[in-house]
Parts: sequence; C-alpha cells; structure tokens
Amino acid sequence: MNDTFKQYIVEAHPWWKVAQYSGMDAYDTMSQANRRGWHEIPSWGSKGWDLGSWPLVIVYFRNTRDKITNVESFQLCEYVEGDTTVYSCPTSEIREAITDEIAFYHWQMQEQTWVRDIETFDMLPDELKGPYRQ
Repeated sequence: MNDTFKQYIVEAHPWWKVAQYSGMDAYDTMSQANRRGWHEIPSWGSKGWDLGSWPLVIVYFRNTRDKITNVESFQLCEYVEGDTTVYSCPTSEIREAITDEIAFYHWQMQEQTWVRDIETFDMLPDELKGPYRQ
C-alpha cells in the first residue's frame, strides 16, 4: 500500500470483528454491512472488471457525515476473508485512488490478463482506474 494512503486507515467499527468471529459467512456480512450504510462495489475501471473475488475479497464504500462538524467522509472497507481494513477519506477522489491500488493488487494476485504487463501501480493506465459506469 502506498504510504500516502496509510494515513487514511482508521479503526474498523467493532461490528466488523463480531461478523468475523461469529461464524457469519461473507454474504451474511454483506447483508449486515448494507444495513449499516455500506454497499459493495462489484466492478471497477472503464470496462467493469471484477473488483475483488467474492466472497473472499469484497470492497465496500459508504459516505458519512459527522453530526457535530457536518464534515463528510468517504469511507472504504477492504474485506479479505473476514479481515477488514477501513479507510476514511476527505474526498471521493482519494477513496477512488486507494481503490485503484487495491484493485491493481488483487488483479495481480489473480494473474488477470489486463494487468499482466503492468509492473507497478504507478504504471496503471487510466482505463483501469475509477468507478465503473454503465
């Protein structure tokens, strides 16, 4: 993970740990996450390549607003076999950049053809970045 992005990692809400240790499968966890405002992001990049590898790897987004300061936060959760890393970002652009890196990492681990010749995240072409829009 890019060191710049590590500053956005926050402690995951305890319910993520409850989900992990309670025996819930990933789809039960997904349902519980949805109830808490998280939504899964199934596709990424201009052609809608798979983001993650459900049910083992799932990426979630949610937007929150602080009740006291009224500041919006753009959150991301990377769920990997029950382990979670949660990011809280001041802009959606930062959240998308973190997601670009997460997508690239998992695509490389899965040996996807569309990243075969890309050596580092910095070389990722624009078509592989950003949310998929139909």
